[in-house]
Amino acid sequence: MLLEDENAVIYGGGGKVGGTVARAFAREEARDFFAGRTLESIEEVAEGIRSAGGVAETAQVDALDERAVEEHADTVAEKTGGIDISFNLISYQDGQGTPLTEMPLQDFERPVTTAVRTQFLTARAAWYMISQGSGVILTFGGAGGRDDELWLKIAKKDSNLETFSFAEALEVAFCYGWIDSQADSFDDQYWLLRFTPRRPRSKWSKRKRAKATKLIEEGRMKPAGLQEVERAKADGRWEAAY
Repeated sequence: MLLEDENAVIYGGGGKVGGTVARAFAREEARDFFAGRTLESIEEVAEGIRSAGGVAETAQVDALDERAVEEHADTVAEKTGGIDISFNLISYQDGQGTPLTEMPLQDFERPVTTAVRTQFLTARAAWYMISQGSGVILTFGGAGGRDDELWLKIAKKDSNLETFSFAEALEVAFCYGWIDSQADSFDDQYWLLRFTPRRPRSKWSKRKRAKATKLIEEGRMKPAGLQEVERAKADGRWEAAY
């Protein structure tokens, strides 16, 4: 499994996106540690993970409270030996739909200051990652984007930074019926990789066909990924792989 024995701290995991990500972590055998202001919502997600055989713990933590964030991170690190993933997707309390000309200054500033404060505080998990020599800090860009593409920022080999590798990202994309479609250099340290759902007439390469076959044999392919394989077999694209 991709995340076997990894410890993931998830802030704001009680919502739809957070719950989906947390369940995906758990399916890959990560240990989920939920931190949220409202225990009821994160406990519901955690209980679902535990019922499916995963490991999930919850704690009431305000991700804008410096002391609370640090104490929770210390508790997780002391209990497990470290923090491997820190993922923050709390609400920034932005006001959607209000014209700028009608918006009070404090309402405009609120999501900005909230985002800066919480991301700064929770990114301090890097303390533990530096000492253990590895770790990943993830953020969520918020609503309003397209739902048929994903841009992933991945560290270049000579950057001395650790993120998910391209091969790992591609495996996860395959499992859910997505493929890589574009790669751009972001700066000296990162690549930007674009992933999209596989299109109905998208061609298969022999290399990707072999990768999909391996994922199926290992029992890792998800229903969405299996559906794309079956479609390709039905219309001849599977056999016509180049």
